[in-house]
Amino acid sequence: MSGFGFVQRPPTVDLIRPYVGEVIDGFGRDRCMIASDFPTDKLFGSVDDTLGAIAASISDLSDDEQRDLWGRNANRIDRLHLPHLTV
Repeated sequence: MSGFGFVQRPPTVDLIRPYVGEVIDGFGRDRCMIASDFPTDKLFGSVDDTLGAIAASISDLSDDEQRDLWGRNANRIDRLHLPHLTV
């Protein structure tokens, strides 16, 4: 999931939370990944604001589920073999 600034400007928690929820509901937590479209997203907000809004929009998920979205799913799906993303 990335590029929220193209849909909602600025990409605030209240504006992107429905999109994040819909994507997770549609694809499942084990198939979703959080990504970044920076530097293009910089047109719509700072890195901290954008990633902070995404983090806040998944804050109701467990720590494990959040870790999956932030990197473990990418590590598994893309077969990156990054050991620090396996725990």
